[in-house]
Amino acid sequence: MIYLEIGGTGFRFDPAAVSAVRYRARYGESPVAALARCRDGREEERLLLRICHMMLHPAVRPELPEFARLCRRDGAFVRKGRQAVGALLAAERRMPQGENVPAKEVDEYELLALMAAARVDMGLIYELPLFHLVSVVNRLGALLDPDRKEYRPMTREERAALYPRNRKG
Repeated sequence: MIYLEIGGTGFRFDPAAVSAVRYRARYGESPVAALARCRDGREEERLLLRICHMMLHPAVRPELPEFARLCRRDGAFVRKGRQAVGALLAAERRMPQGENVPAKEVDEYELLALMAAARVDMGLIYELPLFHLVSVVNRLGALLDPDRKEYRPMTREERAALYPRNRKG
């Protein structure tokens, strides 16, 4: 949990992957992809507001308009929002920076399916930040696939043997 004071009110933000899943369920897009698409400061602020709102536990989460009023009152909200979202993503760099965010590689629903397929404890979405969870699933997926093949371009000889030319003789 991350404790931040926003607009004079203290909040505990949950940096576990479940917050990204909740955001995806509510807004229909990955927060990672949304961050990668951010074009200006106003769009970034709105996005940080929504992501931070979803990082609050549902039992203590204020309504979005009320939370937005508190955020507008806090002159340092963007910095604090970046800090909270950085913890959610477990990013070493400041967020958002589109060129540093592998938006095409993260799909929260796909991650849940991969966790089930790799038999990873689903409770980890409540414990680990998003990219930590992605790395766990990737490592376990590689270990569980003994027939994993490495692909390389075929040599000229291999292509000739596989695709012989019809020669009239």
